[in-house]
Amino acid sequence: MLNRVTFTGVDNKTNVEDLVEFKKEFPFVEFGVLVSKNNTNTNVNNRYPNLSVINSLRNKNLNLACHLCGSIARNIVQKNEWQGVYDLLGDTFDIFDRFQLNVSGVHEFSTEVIFPKNKQFLIQLKEDISLYNFYKYKFDNVFGFQDNSGGMGVFQDDWRVEDKYFGYAGGLSEKNVVSVLDKLSNIAYNDFWVDMESSVRTDEWFDLEKCRKVAVLCKDFIK
Repeated sequence: MLNRVTFTGVDNKTNVEDLVEFKKEFPFVEFGVLVSKNNTNTNVNNRYPNLSVINSLRNKNLNLACHLCGSIARNIVQKNEWQGVYDLLGDTFDIFDRFQLNVSGVHEFSTEVIFPKNKQFLIQLKEDISLYNFYKYKFDNVFGFQDNSGGMGVFQDDWRVEDKYFGYAGGLSEKNVVSVLDKLSNIAYNDFWVDMESSVRTDEWFDLEKCRKVAVLCKDFIK
């Protein structure tokens, strides 16, 4: 059953108090925050908020996921190197319940990675799933999510079936989310979540009204 809907792309124009009110109305919603060494605090990509915005999310009783991109994500799975994440986020690391590792395309990975036990870690899957297959049996707090789009809004209706808690992303929107959730509810062996990014933006800025339209449609599918 569906138990979480993630809207990714909180940005520098997002009103944090609006997120708080939104979560009161839709407690199953999680907000995804994109983070990378090259984009955070540089104001070059609207989808990556500055650290001051991330810090303002503290103590707001929000469900938050940090989506790690670029070298800091790759260094975790290739070198068990976490310092880049800690250096970038500082103590805001603690405000996130889940960390998504956007590492599709990484074929060589370390078998010595240690994931902190008090967080969930989500491994991005496209074609090569060997990395995920290794970690998912070794760690109880590592989960996978199918992301054929990589934040580009490209829809592919070819959903994986997994026996562990699993997530789905890629071209989901107000237009197709009901039909997708109908299908996933019938094929999923376990609870699952869905994630939307491009479809909940207007002029490349995070749009809570678009999120609201989707959340209303998802509400009836929540466990």
